[in-house]
Amino acid sequence: MRPYITSFHSIQSLHRAGQLQKLLYQCEESSEMAETINCNFGRTAVRAIAQNLYVQNGCVKKFPPKAMAQLMQEYQSIFKDTPSMQLNTATSTVIKLLATFNSHWHLQEKKNDFMKTFSIAEWKKLTSVQQAGHTIKQCHTCQTQYQLLTSAFPQKQTSEKKTTMTFTSDDLTSPASIGRAVISQLDPIAHQHTGQSAEQVLSTTSTLMVRPTRSEQQLQTKSIVNKVKKVMQRREKVKQTQMTYHLQKKRTHTSNIGDMMDVPRLLEEARAWPADQVINWSEVARRYGVTKPNGGQYVKEVLAKFGIIAATQNQPPQRKPRRARKVLLPGIPFPMERSMKYHKQKIAEHVKDGKILQGEKVVETTYTKLFISKESTIEEECCSFSAQKIKLIDIRKKLIQKHEELGLVRNQPDCYYDSLPHNDIQTKLLQLGVSTSNLSEPDMQMQLKLLSRQRHLKVWHDHSTIGGHSHILVTVACLYDPLFYLTPSEAGNDVQHIVERPEIHILGRSGASLNDQTLFNQCRLDCIKELSIPILTSTGNPITDILRFFYGDGPAQQYEAGNSIGGIYPCVRCAVDTDTIVNLECAFKCQTMTLQERQHFVLEGTAWKKGGMNIYDKLKKAELTEELQVRQINTRDLNTLQLGRYEVCPVEPLHDLKGHFANILEESEKLLSENALAELKKVKIAILSKSTLRCSDYRKAIILLYIKFRDNKFDKEYEELFRTAAELSHLLYSQDEKRVPKSILALHNISFLHGMICVQLFRDTAPPRMFGCYFHALISHSPLFCRLASMSALNTEDEERIFGQAKSITKSTSNYHVEQVIDNIITRVQVENALLHGTNNVDKEENSIRKLSKVAGNSFKLTLKESVIFSCLEKVFGGGIFLLV
Repeated sequence: MRPYITSFHSIQSLHRAGQLQKLLYQCEESSEMAETINCNFGRTAVRAIAQNLYVQNGCVKKFPPKAMAQLMQEYQSIFKDTPSMQLNTATSTVIKLLATFNSHWHLQEKKNDFMKTFSIAEWKKLTSVQQAGHTIKQCHTCQTQYQLLTSAFPQKQTSEKKTTMTFTSDDLTSPASIGRAVISQLDPIAHQHTGQSAEQVLSTTSTLMVRPTRSEQQLQTKSIVNKVKKVMQRREKVKQTQMTYHLQKKRTHTSNIGDMMDVPRLLEEARAWPADQVINWSEVARRYGVTKPNGGQYVKEVLAKFGIIAATQNQPPQRKPRRARKVLLPGIPFPMERSMKYHKQKIAEHVKDGKILQGEKVVETTYTKLFISKESTIEEECCSFSAQKIKLIDIRKKLIQKHEELGLVRNQPDCYYDSLPHNDIQTKLLQLGVSTSNLSEPDMQMQLKLLSRQRHLKVWHDHSTIGGHSHILVTVACLYDPLFYLTPSEAGNDVQHIVERPEIHILGRSGASLNDQTLFNQCRLDCIKELSIPILTSTGNPITDILRFFYGDGPAQQYEAGNSIGGIYPCVRCAVDTDTIVNLECAFKCQTMTLQERQHFVLEGTAWKKGGMNIYDKLKKAELTEELQVRQINTRDLNTLQLGRYEVCPVEPLHDLKGHFANILEESEKLLSENALAELKKVKIAILSKSTLRCSDYRKAIILLYIKFRDNKFDKEYEELFRTAAELSHLLYSQDEKRVPKSILALHNISFLHGMICVQLFRDTAPPRMFGCYFHALISHSPLFCRLASMSALNTEDEERIFGQAKSITKSTSNYHVEQVIDNIITRVQVENALLHGTNNVDKEENSIRKLSKVAGNSFKLTLKESVIFSCLEKVFGGGIFLLV
């Protein structure tokens, strides 16, 4: 063997391997280390004595060495009765301690507290027993009783001393001489710590090795590559053997054919399928009650045994394309990321196939832009930009295809309705509110088939700033209907949230004024008229889409309903004014108006013939007289515009709850007692201290306040106020599967009780905004609209997130050119939503709210007027309630 040390490189490799680290780091000077002062009273005493000596000797920055003897004398006199506090240290230690006191403090307040707590005066107040508990080294009392202040004292890290090897010129003549010189210098250290010579210590080390030559490295690399190749070849042989075995012994899923489903009905349906139709086997298995995880394969093999399966339905599996690889070593490739050219090509293919919708240009606008030229002159430039619209019929086709691929659509064939018993058809129609008294059995089957193939849509629009300019966004989403879609228990996931995810319909640069918004009316109406064209499912069933609801914030509701934005009549559903909202009896008796009735009211007069917006604004006396006298013009039917069942929802839980809860907290802060006010401020600091507050933050704050007021038994009225507010929030955010008559009646009761509490507590002190649009929408209209649709379907959580998504995309991927911003947003939003398909961004917030919402409380008895109670009951049950009373 070669000698264990032949070059200085071996010593370096030995040091890197950690063999000599302990040996070298333990080699320190034989003299004792300088003592350190670890007692806080000792530190403060040195600091106080030195402060006086600074003044006496006229020094400002550095401690005078000549005054060290005087410092030691005064220190000994202070601690003369405590031997454990005697100081026998070098001058350098005291100077380092004083330098630490002058700097390295994190906060000046901490330094002041430290000097005050451990001052000489405080030391003299201690008893002799307490003083004896302190030591100059490793003071246990300071570390335990004054842990926080001790940790605040700045600690300077000290570097460990290392041994330096020295070599003469004779030692560096050859590798052997360097090795002998190193061993001779390590001998004393090895004898001191191990009792052996350095040669004996190094002989026990097995990791020392000579640096391999280039040829040795190449041979080692080749051996590694050969080993890897052999392993890969062995794995490939095993894989081929397994594939051959599986091909020879094909697995079957139909051992118990006929036991799991109605095979004759399946065969009858399969024979009616077109030859070029692609079948969703999982959806077919679900329709026939096959609950196995591989139900689609089961149905497919059943049809194959009877020879019905077509070649187009037996599609070959799509292989995943192999990535480009980078060779790190010969024969060892590693995968790389896709190139940008590949991504652009795939996006172009998706656009061509219709998976990514680009839309068309609409509402082209020309404007004049002022800019400063190179000659420092202001010049004008005419620019034009267009909005982007994805046709509604394309969105409808995309949604039905996506929901079918997920297996969420019932999509029953015609033979399913023909085979239903008469009693089942009649029961389902009665549940849907359809009278069957004058219908024959074929008519009832047709009626149920038409209702089951109707899908309802909802529209939302709002304005926000993107890239420094105001933009309008119009979205379209489906409305969850258990008659058209599977229930969550049947599908095993949150069906409502998946089907109600919004799609971008129109995105364009536009201001929030009425003139700017009306530019988009015609292109929206052109798409709405196309709702009369049915779309087909994968099995050829026609689907009829109905535009059912508009939902959004207050100004958007008023614009959509043709109501005056702002003013003293803000509600789009009834004629209540801002002064009457607080009068619940009057608010409950106000009759709601549909869009048909509002249109009929306008067309009865003559002011609408002039056109424009705000047709009743600034009418003269003669024109008002004529308007009141005429009122004889026939109305146009909204059904011709496919808007016969279109309504504007006056409730939007996201903004209404947030605004109403903010008003409650603001007014409660003025009237609460001292202890209750302190709890309210703690909750606001804990939850509502962020710069951007969301509705979920206010919901958490309301629930937490109710818990605090209930446990601490604060003001009973405010405890009931927060309880009803928390229950109101819970009911408005409940899913459609929980919308039953019991929950609707509970929403009537809770909203009524909450409204009465607000009136009793805040009517005399609160400003008008307390009883404004938010209060009126939640108390008067939310229970009634809950009868038509789930209130969670009217939340705009996902719609508002599209604006945030668009801003993030513009900031990170756009050059802010007007003609490129909108196209970039529409493409990237669709791609990102496809990647996040089926995920629920609201789950995390809702789960945290559910943990807080498991509260219960006793009902609070109120003294109510009998007329107010009857007004609420009349609104809940109709005029017939008075016959019961």
